[in-house]
Amino acid sequence: MRDEHQIIRRHWQTGKALAAICVGSFIVAASGIASDRQIATGWPVAPLLHMIDPSIDIEYDALVVSDGALSTTGALTATYELALRIVASSLGEEIATRLRRLLLLEPNRAGQAAFARMSPHPGAEPTSVHKAKAYLRANISAPFSLVALSAAAGTSVRSLQ
Repeated sequence: MRDEHQIIRRHWQTGKALAAICVGSFIVAASGIASDRQIATGWPVAPLLHMIDPSIDIEYDALVVSDGALSTTGALTATYELALRIVASSLGEEIATRLRRLLLLEPNRAGQAAFARMSPHPGAEPTSVHKAKAYLRANISAPFSLVALSAAAGTSVRSLQ
């Protein structure tokens, strides 16, 4: 795999876009270019990405995540969503919509949550929980603020009440 990692790093250093499908995110992570980035992968294996690089911000529910020039999908079938995003950015929304209709793909597909009823990895938590825990650890001696916590977690105050 060292050769693959080197190829990925060389491609990345040119400034060109890079995409990984489902568990391909593991190869991207192992190549070192996913550090401190948001990425997606298949929900059953997502928590394992932190074994490669704990700094990765895993979007557990997302079908597609784009962080700069790096795009990753949360499932193999999310490849369609990624392709449509590329078409929309290159050729426009109208062409992407036509292609979606031609391929019989529903618009506004939901994330992976509907399919991930129970995580196979005990203790797996959504990114917002990781962010909230990090904020609380960093601000343990400061006065508590629900507004600040919700902002740090990327969620609403109502969701935390």
